[in-house]
Amino acid sequence: MADRLAGKTGTIDRAQAVWFAGYTTNVAGAAMIAVDKKKGWRTIAGKRTSGGLRLDGSGQRDAGGGIWRPAMREATKQLAAAGIWPERFKAPTSEMKNGKRVAMPPVCSITDANEARRLLEAAGFNVIERPIPDPAPAGTFLRANPCSGQLPLGATVTLEFADGTKPTPPPAPPTPGGPTPSAPSAKPPEPPEPPRGRPKFPPWPGWPKPPRRR
Repeated sequence: MADRLAGKTGTIDRAQAVWFAGYTTNVAGAAMIAVDKKKGWRTIAGKRTSGGLRLDGSGQRDAGGGIWRPAMREATKQLAAAGIWPERFKAPTSEMKNGKRVAMPPVCSITDANEARRLLEAAGFNVIERPIPDPAPAGTFLRANPCSGQLPLGATVTLEFADGTKPTPPPAPPTPGGPTPSAPSAKPPEPPEPPRGRPKFPPWPGWPKPPRRR
């Protein structure tokens, strides 16, 4: 039955509520356990049901194993007695996984933003607007992005508008006859090597000089 059952657990903060929802190809069901706020409970973990079952705050074990599994087992037995058996799940199609792909309407050459929006929304796309850096007067409609090809139904298309940003001018050329910038010097000179042998220090002022050896 592993390829004929599917489900998903759920837990909210501090296990105040847990649930499990699952299904076969014939029947679906959901189970939930939540705290009793009238009693001041903050979590279901550690609480016991009226039947003596101790809860541990898990959607899989408490709601799934404790409620959903026995209820689904009984439901499938009754369906089997009526000659109805759950079928194996089939692999999803590419359209189910990636969405239905539809062609973009012809908006590449449209200069009216309202007309572009109307065509895109009529084709089933979500449309948003965004200003982008462009020297055209602020608010000028520039393009739909993307504007051609195929996209999943419900995909987002952006209508781009100029924000009026002026381009930064290039640096001025050097003045004829002016100073020529010096080229960077080559490799800096190597530092002098330290003297070899025992260093000689000058006598400290006011100290007697040591006698010379004969």
